[in-house]
Amino acid sequence: MEQIVSDKITNHFLGNNILLSAQHGFLKHRSTTTNLTECYNDWTMCVQDRCQMTVVYIVFRKVFDVVS
Repeated sequence: MEQIVSDKITNHFLGNNILLSAQHGFLKHRSTTTNLTECYNDWTMCVQDRCQMTVVYIVFRKVFDVVS
């Protein structure tokens, strides 16, 4: 049942262009590896163009480790 609901929600989001192209989690053919590759590419372009950038990473797992 969970897989059916997940598929319906994903199809709705993809069919109606609700997800951003930057979304990597929970999508087929996208993962943390593709996310890091895209980030590395963006950072490389910023360095080449001598632009400033700010990078922020948030680890939500730590939050859930303390919730009983």
